[in-house]
Amino acid sequence: MIKSIQLKNFQSHKNSILEFDKGVNIIIGKTDSGKSAIIRAIKLITFNKPSGDDYRSDWGGVTKVHLTTDENKISRIKSNKDNLYVLDKLEFKAFGQNVPNEIKNALNMDELNFQLQLDSPFLLSQSSGQISVFFNKIAKLDKIDISLFNIQKEIRDTTNLLKYTDEEINEKESKIKEFDYLLEFEEKIIEIELLGKRFVQITDSCNKLIDWENDYVELTEKIEIIINSISQENEINNILLLIEEKNKKELKYTSLKQLALEIFYIAQKINHKKKEISSEVLVNSILDLQSNYKKHLTTINKIQKLYKDIADIKISRENKEKVLKKLEQEFHDNFPEICPLCGTNLKKTIKN
Repeated sequence: MIKSIQLKNFQSHKNSILEFDKGVNIIIGKTDSGKSAIIRAIKLITFNKPSGDDYRSDWGGVTKVHLTTDENKISRIKSNKDNLYVLDKLEFKAFGQNVPNEIKNALNMDELNFQLQLDSPFLLSQSSGQISVFFNKIAKLDKIDISLFNIQKEIRDTTNLLKYTDEEINEKESKIKEFDYLLEFEEKIIEIELLGKRFVQITDSCNKLIDWENDYVELTEKIEIIINSISQENEINNILLLIEEKNKKELKYTSLKQLALEIFYIAQKINHKKKEISSEVLVNSILDLQSNYKKHLTTINKIQKLYKDIADIKISRENKEKVLKKLEQEFHDNFPEICPLCGTNLKKTIKN
C-alpha cells in the first residue's frame, strides 16, 4: 500500500508531500490545482510514462517523484544529466522506456489499479466477456487458457511435423533403395584400402633399401680412401726423412758458410799486410807471416776441401730440393686434408 508521495518540480508542484491513510483517500481541489498531476506522477513511476520532459516544471530544477510503500522507498529522478530509478539505495540506469523488474515487483501495480476522473465506471460499462476476462486474470485463469491454447497449438504443429516427417522418411527410404549397390562398393573400397596400406609398406621397405645402398656406397668410398692413405704411408715417411735430412744439411751449410766468411776476412788481412810491406824492415814479419801461412796451409787445404764439399752439397741439395718439391706436390695432390680414421688435419700437422 502507498503510504506517501512527494513531488518536486513536477508540473505545477514545486515540492508537494501527500500522506495517505488506510482505505479510501479522496483528493479534492480547484481546477488546475494539480490533482491529475499526482496521478500522472504515480503512473510515471509505475509505467515510466509519459516519455520526454513535458511533465517537468517550467522553472527547471531536478524533477523527483518519491513514493513510499509499506516495504520500500521508490524514486524516479530526471534532470539534464540524470535519468534513473532508485529502490531504497539501489540505483537503476540505462533502462530505456521500460521499468526495471525490481521496481515492478516492489510496486506490484498495473493499469487495473488506476481509475481516472473521466473513465467509465469500473466493470459496469464493459461486456460480460470483458468482465470474464478481467476476473480470469484476477484468478490467473487466463494463464490456464493461454497455456491450453499454446498446448493445442503445439499439438497441431507437432502433428503436422510428424506427418511431414513421415512423408520425408518414406521419400528418403525410397531414395536409399537406389543406393543398394553401395554395399558392394564398400567391400571393394575396403579391399582397395588394404592394398593401399600394403603398397605403403612396400614403398617404405624400398626406401629403406635405397638408404642402405647409399650407406654401403658411402662406406665403400671411405674404405678406399683409408686404403689409399695407408698405401701412401711409406711415401710420407720417406718425405719426412728427406725433410729431416734437408734440415741437417741446411745447418751444416750455414756453419760452412760462416767458416768461409772467416777465411775471406783472413785473406783480406793478408793482402792488406802485403801492401803495407814497403821495406826490408818488414821482411821478418813477412817471413813470420809466411811461416804462419805454411802452418795454416793444412788448414787452408782443409778449407779448400770444405769449399769443394760445400759445392757438392749445394748441387746435391738443389737436386734433392727438386725431388722434394716434386714429392711434396704429389703428396699435397694425393694426401687428404682430414684423416679418415681420427679426423685430424694432416696437412696442418706436417706444417707444424
